[in-house]
Amino acid sequence: MRLIRSGKTELRIRATNLARIYFSQEFGCELDRYVIDEIRPEREIQRLAEALLKIVWVMWKADAYYNKSPMMDYASWLKWIIERKFDISDCISGIMAEIEHGFTVTRTYGAENSGADAGNLAQKVAAVALRMGMSLDDLNELTSQAMIDLMHEYVGKDENGEQPKRQATLREIGMMYGR
Repeated sequence: MRLIRSGKTELRIRATNLARIYFSQEFGCELDRYVIDEIRPEREIQRLAEALLKIVWVMWKADAYYNKSPMMDYASWLKWIIERKFDISDCISGIMAEIEHGFTVTRTYGAENSGADAGNLAQKVAAVALRMGMSLDDLNELTSQAMIDLMHEYVGKDENGEQPKRQATLREIGMMYGR
């Protein structure tokens, strides 16, 4: 999670696979492909700003979901941002840092546990997913980071700071992913 600011407006953004899902639902394409195609130095400034606003919106919406805050559709959010004279150029470095850092396993496990020294992350994720009641077919449909996000949602700390023992059901997992 990262806080970005322009003038008096602050936005919390979170690059997670939930943001990826929101992006493909709203804009009909894969976020990674969009970033590669649109965030390029030769693009005109207006096109870059529009691309970044779409990406910021999905990261903002993902953070709103995790914090159980109200969400807005893209058109309403864009109007809200424009009314507040939010200048995306004030926070490009923070946005790019969240994109780069957030859409990786590093966000969850830290730099010291990623890369060649990460061990068998796929095996660890599969073991936890199977304990959560997912089938191998269900697991096959999700990426590792989506699974990690899902595990954090259900295995995170409660309001007393303790880890609950409750496991996500297949129905809850399906509801989270719109199935």
